[in-house]
Amino acid sequence: MADRRHDQADGLRRMFSRDRLRVMQVVGGATGVGRLSVAVNLGLALAKAGRDTLLMDVLEDGEQARASQVLGLEPRINVSGQSIVAATVPGLHGLVVLPLAMRARQTPARVAEIAGFCASLDFALVTGSSARSAQLLPIERPRREVIVVLSSAAASITGAYALIKRMSTAEVCRRFHVLVNRVGSEAEALAIYRNMARVAQGYLDVELEFMGFIPLDTAIESARAQGRSLLDGWPNSAAAAAFKKLVHAIARWPLSRSGRVAEQPRLAARAGAA
Repeated sequence: MADRRHDQADGLRRMFSRDRLRVMQVVGGATGVGRLSVAVNLGLALAKAGRDTLLMDVLEDGEQARASQVLGLEPRINVSGQSIVAATVPGLHGLVVLPLAMRARQTPARVAEIAGFCASLDFALVTGSSARSAQLLPIERPRREVIVVLSSAAASITGAYALIKRMSTAEVCRRFHVLVNRVGSEAEALAIYRNMARVAQGYLDVELEFMGFIPLDTAIESARAQGRSLLDGWPNSAAAAAFKKLVHAIARWPLSRSGRVAEQPRLAARAGAA
């Protein structure tokens, strides 16, 4: 007799494997690197570009729905027994936000409901303070991307490396897009990326890809101080332009893990001594 749980899992993966849908998990190895800001503004940039986009804000116990707050929305945190549709919050430029409690029981029916909701989307961005946030979605690797946000701080670089190691060891992902936040230039961002990539080389069996950078911009601090999204309040800023540029870079990402990303520096770190 076929394993019913196995059949359910396969069915859910097929639901998440529609031609359009790409799932991107936005993570940070240390606090203060701008993970939430990146997730919110990247989601807005994708929505403004005409892409049907969902931002799933996965919350640990006691956490507030900060993504909704940044967007000036009244959060409706999803809990057990509540429908996914009832918890979604329409946002700016058509971006839909879903605050989702990690503590809520993730039954096959519940995950199937999320899958059905996402089936017609172009992008689903998943963010949360824990790397466990993506466990809510049974995504096949070719359609699941992980964006690691880091800054120039040493703690950020070492924290990002540790996070990549944990996620690769747990077989969550083998390919990581590195986004350097709040730096002065692309040259500085590349230097930071290559520094971390050298540390990973020889120790981790992963692919690291330079996604791009967000420049140091006073508009970012203004957005944070006022509790607003950058693309909403400061759409003509240098940082906002960088997010719009990222949308074009994402469009070039291949579905195949073996595919090459056009014009993107890459380092494949091979397994070695731990």
